[in-house]
Amino acid sequence: PARELSQQGFGEGQAVATLESFNLEPEVEVETYSLDDVGNGMRLARQAADTFRYVWEEKRFYRWNGTVWQHDFDGGMTREMIKVTDSMAEAGRVNDDEKLRKWAKASRSATKITAGVNMAKHLGLSHSATEWNPNRHLLNVRNGVLDLLTGELQPHDRSFLMTQTFGAA
Repeated sequence: PARELSQQGFGEGQAVATLESFNLEPEVEVETYSLDDVGNGMRLARQAADTFRYVWEEKRFYRWNGTVWQHDFDGGMTREMIKVTDSMAEAGRVNDDEKLRKWAKASRSATKITAGVNMAKHLGLSHSATEWNPNRHLLNVRNGVLDLLTGELQPHDRSFLMTQTFGAA
């Protein structure tokens, strides 16, 4: 099967595009978050940068599941925003910051959660669908990533930006 895929054009590219070549984190300092929707979006974008991507053409989030990037169809970003509000409340308690504690409580409303998720889309999590699956010589299978050029099986790696897994093992 690897030879057939190679004949169909898979494996022709020599360079491996990786996630590190893209700007993944919002360019903000951790301590500069404002107590508003923008600040919440910045907090969420920083917290979710390794696990979530927003694809603007599809208008949906993808989530890394340890093997492949898949559609976030079950509200994972919403749960991530709720974790952000939990962290804000804890930081407010630990630092005796009444303003932060109040903002954390207010941020748990459906409107504020939605606003934080929407802001995060534009603060470092937005990517193009054209960035997915850039390495035609890599084949994502259940037990790793097969390099069709070398025959080497590598561990799954989020930086390869793969959205499909083939059934071979």
